[in-house]
Amino acid sequence: MASIQKQRIADIILFQPNSLFDLRLSMSVELPFELDDEAYENFKKKVSLKREKDRISFIHQSTFTRFDLTKVKQNKQSRYELEMELNTPELLKGMRLVSDDPLYYSDLVQAFLDNGRVIVRQLSVHY
Repeated sequence: MASIQKQRIADIILFQPNSLFDLRLSMSVELPFELDDEAYENFKKKVSLKREKDRISFIHQSTFTRFDLTKVKQNKQSRYELEMELNTPELLKGMRLVSDDPLYYSDLVQAFLDNGRVIVRQLSVHY
């Protein structure tokens, strides 16, 4: 069974005054991870938590941002998770070019943060 193993590197919490929600920026590395059939069966026996996920994704091309909206069903209760992901190759490109074109990197990061702020604002209005 092929999957990924997500290793969190760091988190930054951005407090949003006058809002119901804050932003958490997380940096993670996703590495390929494979289980053979026997290891997978042993893993299934040890896991008692079951989460069903229904996910839709959208990519906003002009800001290199992927949005994942996931409905998670756990213990007969549902909740929603929203994840934004900045295109890694584009971010690395911006970092490489920072000495030649510092605005490219800062505009990329600013657009990403602005997307998050807009979503937080809209969720606060409609919640």
